Amino acid sequence: MSDCFLRSVDVDVGVPPRTFQEHQSFKFHFYGFSSLDSTKGRKVVLPPFVCFNHEWQLDLYPGGNTSVKTKDGMTSLFLRHLSENEIAVYSGIVAKSNEGEVIIVSQMSHTFSEPEQSWGWNILIKHSILLKPDNLNEGTLTLELRMKLVETKSGVNFIPTNPFGKHMLKLFLEEESADVLFELSSDSNSSTVQYHAHRLVLE
Repeated sequence: MSDCFLRSVDVDVGVPPRTFQEHQSFKFHFYGFSSLDSTKGRKVVLPPFVCFNHEWQLDLYPGGNTSVKTKDGMTSLFLRHLSENEIAVYSGIVAKSNEGEVIIVSQMSHTFSEPEQSWGWNILIKHSILLKPDNLNEGTLTLELRMKLVETKSGVNFIPTNPFGKHMLKLFLEEESADVLFELSSDSNSSTVQYHAHRLVLE
């Protein structure tokens, strides 16, 4: 485990707009990234942070975690939920080169139902790509974590679903209430084929 500290902290004063409440963004700076232990299974535990009134933590495995899904030479990253109550979130991770080119962009959604539960990316990116000088700012790797609550459907829908489409499909080829009949026959065959329809639909 490597020592970490927060370089900067945002302080909110007052009630933020709704759009600010729905999306939150955090930047994590890994100084001397190339010197971090890249042995598979060794992780860097970042300082806890608060988002949507829940406490979280990021676990970074520079050389990948020990999951069978993780290939050698890959970097893994996991979002760990530290609070008691259940919460469902979208989370995305972004990293850019010194020229602003996106080198990592990936997202997921998950319902965290218990504390110490983690979810994330077994295969985030090749570790060798992150080590390229163009992707490190004076040896520092910066990862941006973006989070948003997953909206849950609850309560009563005050705008009822329009049943017109279902009614029309139900009337299709329905004989009992049909008021139009088509009979088709061919010259080579004396038998006829009947198709029932509704004047309302045809008009």
